[in-house]
Amino acid sequence: MPIEHNIDFSKASFKDFEVISNLNAFERAGVFRDFTDYMKEHGQMNYRFVTSGGCGPEIWVQSPFNEKPQRCVSLVSNDYDINGQIREIGDLGDNLLLLYKTI
Repeated sequence: MPIEHNIDFSKASFKDFEVISNLNAFERAGVFRDFTDYMKEHGQMNYRFVTSGGCGPEIWVQSPFNEKPQRCVSLVSNDYDINGQIREIGDLGDNLLLLYKTI
């Protein structure tokens, strides 16, 4: 059964799905799924890129617009505390976790 909403998918962005009056989280997720289906059907699904090498200043990106991966500047990171890049920081973090675990 379709969920009632007043979002125009042709003009929507992620922000439009944060709060939809009178819908709970599961219903909002359903409307968002409908939106991503709409974007895919209209060749505009630019939110889902396949990436590799996410720790560092450059990543490889594959998207619906370029099937062959391209090297791009990375403005995001999934390694926020840099543990994967600087061994000493990772070791310090591990030691702190062990210290607080035993207290």
